[in-house]
Amino acid sequence: MGQRLVINGIKNHAPIFNIYYHWSAYTETALHETDQLLKYLLRPENCGDLVLSAIEYCENNGGGITGDKDFEEAKRLYPDHNFKTDDISRNNGLIAITADGMNNNMSWAEETIDIDFDNDLINNNVFWGYDDVDQINEEYEYNEDEKLKDSDILVPHISVEQFHFDQIDEVYKIIADNHWFQGDCCILSKIE
Repeated sequence: MGQRLVINGIKNHAPIFNIYYHWSAYTETALHETDQLLKYLLRPENCGDLVLSAIEYCENNGGGITGDKDFEEAKRLYPDHNFKTDDISRNNGLIAITADGMNNNMSWAEETIDIDFDNDLINNNVFWGYDDVDQINEEYEYNEDEKLKDSDILVPHISVEQFHFDQIDEVYKIIADNHWFQGDCCILSKIE
């Protein structure tokens, strides 16, 4: 069983695609996948049709369309496109564009990231959450000299859970250099 990630693309306040990755629901890996996808989708030549561009991104990176209904819908929407049918790896992204396909991908998700194209926001949910340091110390069974204190928890200057597209590099640096963060509602820990 892999650590399964789904990245949801949202436009006009509704999902327009999602991509299932079998081994990517680790905090840094998930953010990297999101960053690479976003950089591709925001290129001027790609941002006109986010769905087709997301399909092409998956195909170019070893993934592809996830199921028969999604494949038929893609052919209906883009009859002139030659979609990839072979050598599609779930590790490299299985994209869904129908409600059924997206629901199926979500049913497998252990962690999710939402890319909100309406507001240029990323909602990053790839963390473990804890109520306080006492819960962490108990769960990890830290010895007295290992126990975390409130002062060990980084309070980042921007949210690592919800941030603008242009802040992704800054969030990645915060996450790469630390393990524990004060989140919007609880203490967060990287999934590694």
